[in-house]
Amino acid sequence: MFVALLAISISSFAICFKSTTARALLHGIVEFVTTLALAAAYNFGWRLESLPVGKADCRIAPELSEYDVPLDVFLATHPLAARPEFSNVQRVSATAVVFRKIDTDNPEILLLQSASWRLRGNAKWEVTGGALDRWPRETLLRAAEREAWEEAGVRLASIEAVVYYYPFFAWWMLWTGRNMKIMFLATVDGGDDGVRIIRLNPVEHQAFCWATREQLEEMTMHVVDKGPLEMHGLEARPRPDQWAHMQYISEGGWTGALRAFDELHNLKRRGLYLA
Repeated sequence: MFVALLAISISSFAICFKSTTARALLHGIVEFVTTLALAAAYNFGWRLESLPVGKADCRIAPELSEYDVPLDVFLATHPLAARPEFSNVQRVSATAVVFRKIDTDNPEILLLQSASWRLRGNAKWEVTGGALDRWPRETLLRAAEREAWEEAGVRLASIEAVVYYYPFFAWWMLWTGRNMKIMFLATVDGGDDGVRIIRLNPVEHQAFCWATREQLEEMTMHVVDKGPLEMHGLEARPRPDQWAHMQYISEGGWTGALRAFDELHNLKRRGLYLA
């Protein structure tokens, strides 16, 4: 992780350095130094105790066993990796979509707001998730489980279904080529009690909130002047008129989050989703 953050900071600095304006150059220097400091803090104390790598510890739906394999095995054998849109993929990220109030008509999805420094001062919203650790060999489902713990302090009880997958590209990942994100629907150990306290990693995220499907649908993909959100500690509680001004990190991630609501509904209807 330290190496990845260092590479991000170098990429940011290099892009800003090419600019002809002194302001952009100064911004690049400040961002470079800040990122190094955050990476060092992450590496030497801010990071929550990580789950061991390997296979997932939580319960896995039988049809998902094909995802409980390391990256090289997945890319070499899984039909998804052979699709044209995922050709030459070098990096795979796994996401665990977490809900609360699933026994009601208005379940709520957990969203995290990225730390401002990650996206050049423009904090965006997303679900938990991140890339597989290649060494030691970590499986996709373990990565989803680990990221939920590292980013939000949430332990998963089960991983129930694949809800969405999509290719993506980010300027800070120039050295990894094409990227794939796979989103899984998960349950929380302890149900709603297991998400009463959300513990954020301050290097990656600065706030969290809970959103219904209707609120998620209102969110935007564009930079807007949304104004300050009402905060209760690190939890944001947007007013009804503010959801339309909250920026989701990507259209693919937003689409996957919406599909997670559909999959949750389908599993509940079939009696397969465990609280």
